[in-house]
Order: sequence, then C-alpha cells, then structure tokens
Amino acid sequence: MENKIQNEQTILIVDDNPTNLGVLTENLKSWGFNLMVARSGESGLQKAIKGKPDFILLDIYMPGMNGFEVCKKLKEDPSTSGIPIIFLTADSDQTDKIKGFEMGAVDYITKPFNPEEVLARINRHLEIHFLRKQLETQNIQITLQNEQIKLKNSQLENEIIERQKAEEKQRELEATNMRLEKAESLGQMAGGIAHLFNNYLATIVGHLELALEDLTEDSYVKDNIESAIKAVWRASDVSNAMLTYIGQKIISLEPVDISECCRRSLAVMPPFSNSNIGIETNFADKKLIINASASQMQQLINHLITNAYESIVENKGKISIITKSIDSFDIPQSNLFPAGSKPSSNKYGYIEVTDTGYGIPEEDIGKIFDPFFTTKFIGRGLGLATVLGIVKSWQGMIAVNSKTGHGTSFMIFVPLSFEEESVRPLRKIIHTHKIESSPTVLLVEDNQMVLNMTTSVLKNIGCKVISAVNGMEAIELFKIHKHSISCIITDLSMPGIDGWTTLSKIRNMNPNIPAILASGYDEAFAMAPDNPEKPQAFLHKPYSMKELQIALEKALNASVSA
Repeated sequence: MENKIQNEQTILIVDDNPTNLGVLTENLKSWGFNLMVARSGESGLQKAIKGKPDFILLDIYMPGMNGFEVCKKLKEDPSTSGIPIIFLTADSDQTDKIKGFEMGAVDYITKPFNPEEVLARINRHLEIHFLRKQLETQNIQITLQNEQIKLKNSQLENEIIERQKAEEKQRELEATNMRLEKAESLGQMAGGIAHLFNNYLATIVGHLELALEDLTEDSYVKDNIESAIKAVWRASDVSNAMLTYIGQKIISLEPVDISECCRRSLAVMPPFSNSNIGIETNFADKKLIINASASQMQQLINHLITNAYESIVENKGKISIITKSIDSFDIPQSNLFPAGSKPSSNKYGYIEVTDTGYGIPEEDIGKIFDPFFTTKFIGRGLGLATVLGIVKSWQGMIAVNSKTGHGTSFMIFVPLSFEEESVRPLRKIIHTHKIESSPTVLLVEDNQMVLNMTTSVLKNIGCKVISAVNGMEAIELFKIHKHSISCIITDLSMPGIDGWTTLSKIRNMNPNIPAILASGYDEAFAMAPDNPEKPQAFLHKPYSMKELQIALEKALNASVSA
C-alpha cells in the first residue's frame, strides 16, 4: 500500500531554510512523491489553498507568518482542514509540541532529519489518512445500502466486516505509534544516564591507571587494581549498550557464526548455583554467518540465560538454546520488537532461548525491553534492554512467546551473511610513557571529576595543563596563553557553548591549533554533524591513559587541513 500511496500523493514543504528544503526535496523525490515547495509561511498558505496537497511538512519558526499561524488558518478553512500536517522543528520544547497537537498537527519531526524516520512518519500518517478516508467512504456506502437496499443483508454484512478490519488496522497503527513514542521518551532518559555514567567511569579508570603506574610489578595491590580496571570496562559495555539501544552508537560489526558464538558464550558462563536447572542445546550443523559482534553475542546470551534461570520457580526446570536458519515469512508478527519491525532480508539466522519458568503476563510483554523495567528484585532492569539494543545494532528483531505458568521463548532473527569469520583481539591494559616535548594542553571539561582526573593523567605523561570548566573560560584563557598552548582537548557537550563552538572560536585566533574532541557518545554519532571544524583525534569516554596519550600524539603530529 505504501508504494501506491507515494506514487499518487503530493507533499507541500514549507521551510525558509534552503538546506532543509534541499535535503527533504532530494529524499522525497527519490521516494516517488510529487512535491510543492514554499519558503515562507505566507507562500505556503497560498499554495496549500490553491494546490490542495495531500500532506504538509511545515517549519515552525519562520520570519513573518510562523508555522503555528499557517496551521491555524489551514484548519479553519474547510477546504484544507483535513490535510495532515507534520511540524518541522529543531526545538524539543514540550510546550510547542502540545500547542501544535492542539492546533491539529499529526506529528513532529525534529531537525536534523533522519531520512528513514521522515519516510516512516510520512508513510504512517498517509496510511492512517488513507484508511480514514476509506472508512468515511464505507460508512456512506453502508448508509445508502441500508436506506435503498434493505434486503441485501449479506452485502451489508460484508461491508461491516471490511469496516471492522480497517478499524482494527487503524488501532494497530495507533498502538505501534504509541510504542514508538514511548521508546523515544525512554531513549532520551537512557541517553542522559549513559552520558553521565561514562563521565564517572572515565574518572574511575583514569585514577586507577594513575595508581597502577606508580606500583611495582610485585606490589600486592597490583592485581586488585587491574581487576578493578577490567570491571570498569565491563561497566562501560553496559553504558555503550544503552547508547546502542537508543541509536546513538554505531557498532563495528564482523562476520560471526552464531552457533560457535553460543557455544563459547556458554563455556565461559559461571555455573548455576542449583544443579536441578539444566541447559539443552540444539545447534545448526552448518555455519550460520551474521554480521554481529562476538563480544556482544556473549553479552546477549549471558543476559538471556540469566533471565531464564531467574524465571524458573522451585529451582527445577530446564533452559534450551536453538540455532538454525529461517525464512523471513516464518517470522511471527505478534510481540515483535522493535516496534514496527519488518523483515528486510529473505534468510535469517535464528537464536531461540526457551525456559520452563513462570512466564510473562500478557500486560508486561510490551514493557520487558524498556530500560529499568523489572518484575524482579532491585538491581535488575537493564538486561533485556541491552539485548534489544544489541539486536537492533545488528539490524535484527526479537519476538517473545510467553504464557503465564508455561515458560517463555525469546526468538532472535538476524539477517544471514556469507562472509568469512574474523576474530577481534581482546582489550589489554597497556602502560604509558612520557611525552618528551612537554606540550602545554588547554583542557576544557565541565565535569570537575573528569577535569581533575584528566589533568592528573596529562601531567603524569609529561604535559603542562591549563584547565577550563566551560567554553567561554577556555576562549579567554587561549587569548592569554595562545603562544604557549600546543593542543586543545575539549568535551563535546557543555552548558553554554559546546565543544564545536569553542573549537571554532579558538581557531579564529589560531587556525592551525591541533584539537581533540572528547565525548561519552560514540565517535560516529558525535562526528555525524557536518561541522567545518574537524579535530585531529577523538576520545570516547571512558578512555584509558594509553588512549589519551595516543590521541594527543596523533593530534600533535597532524596538520590542520585547509
């Protein structure tokens, strides 16, 4: 139905920003829509009244007549009141959103645009609009048939059945929309927590590595500190999985065999405290290669097995793991996550983890993948959210089949690949060395703990440090010390002016100054905005002392491109 709707529909884009118009126009044309374009609210209102488009993408903040005024006038005019309107905005203010919905807008799209999100939202609302028109037509037909042909009861019954189907489909679409909106809200919360978590981890690992540098090889606390550092990296994996869950981490994938990964994961899992719970396996005979991450696979299996173990009551039962290939048409559509998932490949690798536990109540199935949702004791709630984040990063899906008192099955579907396997090395603790040039570094960081830790690390490897707690202070300090500063290390997310703006203003004073950008977000996500100020290196929090030194040496040895 989507292709048919796209080929017949005209969209009016109202935006005063040429860049936004260019991006939207290019993508919408490639998707088969007919387009009308206006660069002001007044022009958009006139074109909507005259051209009667099927859909309107409307910017809120424009000179002259803003988007709210345009929307109000369109909804007051009977000839245009039924046209669906999606607001375009760079502002996430809830007041504006509520105001827009009260005026009759059907949705919001936040800038910068994600083309796939734009298409998904437009198609969703076009289909809803299409179904509403279809229902109106059917209602008219039913009324006429009741008045004119009362004897045609069978025909009337068929029309009623079709109407019920259409209404059910509309309810399903609305339910999916609610799930997507809830996931977006939870994602914002999880992203904020993960970012703060990474700052704390950066502080911990930095101080631990500083302590490790001062110990002798035979120190009795050396093993304890190295174990603590490894625990920090494991905690970092959880934080990174939260970023993956909300789409703010781009994972480096590799071809892996799911059966072999499952075997290795089970081999390194700690034994259950109760021997009455057994694990049965039924792995595919042939290799099933998917693009994934072996370390994430181990994390995924660990979470699912632990979840299954804790669900088995009376400490007696079994857990089974199955791997095989499956066709896309065999993937169930009920209780399939993420919301709105549809197969994108013909063949899928399949992992099923089934337990004989208590099961999941029907009303909880839609919430089990939400971050921090748990029906167990305090301290749980991230396991299944992490699993969903991992599977989403592999372009996969999860289906859940459960009935209270009869156990639960988690079924994972990941598109099959046919590339050779590769093995990624484990992370090692590497000691640092002094930087002989003793450079002066301007360190910009709003988190005081991270600022103090990084200052200590930089001094430990032979640097002089000038520190600033925000972008404005960094700019003033650079004015004073610009002839002695060799490099800038700046955090990305700061109150006031961010790392990009800070770097831009400093490079106005010295275009050749090397820079390092640090962030709790993944590099690919942090560097995604098209910003002319490119740093010479990037540090993902939490980072080790060695990673900091490598980034600093890379920045000092690189030249700023023109």
